[in-house]
Amino acid sequence: MNLSFKIGDTTLNSNEAKALLSVAGEDANIVIDLEEYVQPKLIDAKSLFNLSVASKNAALASLAARFAIEGISLTTGKKGKRKAITRISDLESVEKFSNPGEVVEQLMGTKSLKAIGAAMILESLARHDNRTLRQLATISINQLSLRQDVGTHFVCFRGFRKDFEGFYRAVTKDESTDRSQCYHASPTYTAMRDGAALLKKWGLIDMQQTTEFGSNEKELEGNSKQLRRLVYRLTLTDLGKETVAQWADIQDFVAKRWAFRSNNLSSVAA
Repeated sequence: MNLSFKIGDTTLNSNEAKALLSVAGEDANIVIDLEEYVQPKLIDAKSLFNLSVASKNAALASLAARFAIEGISLTTGKKGKRKAITRISDLESVEKFSNPGEVVEQLMGTKSLKAIGAAMILESLARHDNRTLRQLATISINQLSLRQDVGTHFVCFRGFRKDFEGFYRAVTKDESTDRSQCYHASPTYTAMRDGAALLKKWGLIDMQQTTEFGSNEKELEGNSKQLRRLVYRLTLTDLGKETVAQWADIQDFVAKRWAFRSNNLSSVAA
C-alpha cells in the first residue's frame, strides 16, 4: 500500500507531509475510510482469519476477531451503496424499564432467538461475571446439557462438540471442519450475539474491550501464538442483576424455548 500526499499539484513525500501536519495543530486529523479501497468480501471475519493464517499476519487475525466479536457486518446493496457497519459495543445503553419485572415480561413475550440468547447471557453472567460471549455460550450449553428435559438433538448444541472429558466446547474452523459446523454459524451464536445487542440497548450489560493472545480452543505453534484477538467481556449492570434475581425460572425459559424450536424442526424434517 502506498499513500500519496499532495498540496494542489505539488506532490509531497511522507516526511514533508508529516512535517507540515505537525505544525497544523490539533485539527490536522486524517481519517481514511478503507471501505472505499477494499472488496466487500474482505469485510468478513472468516475471510480475514483464513488470510491471516495463510500470510502469518497477526494484525489480520486481530481484525478478524474484531469483526466477529463486535458483530460487524458489511453487505452490498445497489451498486455503489453499502449498508453501514454496526457494532454491538457502539450501541447506546438506554434504560427503558422502571423495574426488572418489566424486562422479564418483555423478554418472555419476545418469540425470536434474541430473547433466548439474552436469557442465556443473563443467567450465565449471574454465576460467572466478566466473561466473553463465547465463554458465556459454553457455560450455558454445558448447564443445559445436564438437564433431563434437554435432548442432545436440540439445535442449541450445533457448533459445539464434546471433548474427551464430556465437556462441550465451541467448534472452530480448520481444514477438516466445514464452516457450517462451527460455533460462529450456530443458532446459539446468533441467539447470543443478538441477545447481547438487545441487553446492551436495554442497559442490562456493559462491555469492556480487552486483547488476548493465542487461542483458548487449541494449541498453536510458531508465529500463530502471537495472534492477537480483540474480545469484549460482558458484565451485568445493576438492572441486569436485579432482573436475574427476580427471574427465578430463567433456565426453564431457555430450555423450553430451545425445545420448542428443536421439536418443530424435527417435525418439519420428518
